[in-house]
Amino acid sequence: MNDPRGICPAVRSLGFEAGTILFRKILPDIATLMPVHGSLLRITPDLEIEPGLASYWMPDGTPWVLTLPDGSTFHHGTALGAKAVAVDSDLCGDVEIGSPRAGELRPSESVEVTCPLEATLKVRDL
Repeated sequence: MNDPRGICPAVRSLGFEAGTILFRKILPDIATLMPVHGSLLRITPDLEIEPGLASYWMPDGTPWVLTLPDGSTFHHGTALGAKAVAVDSDLCGDVEIGSPRAGELRPSESVEVTCPLEATLKVRDL
């Protein structure tokens, strides 16, 4: 098996990449990313969105208000807040750095920090 290619979610993806061999390329990334990076929201097998680390509220579909639990931390112990969510969203959506996650964030228009533990995600009409 190959070594993992990094742990930054802005430059790594758990999805299929053209030309990769599953067991040699993707599995090392899954083995390193999953224990380190939690997910704010999850998609169920039925394609429903459910809370992960963040709870969320969609009164009319947009914007989404993501609320982080107090006391959440990164793997290295630093407090996790809405500012980090906004910065990470911008980085992961950056096509100029070649982020494989940019397509996932294409519907997102902006992420605004509305309080230390709350980020508001505005979604484009598609």
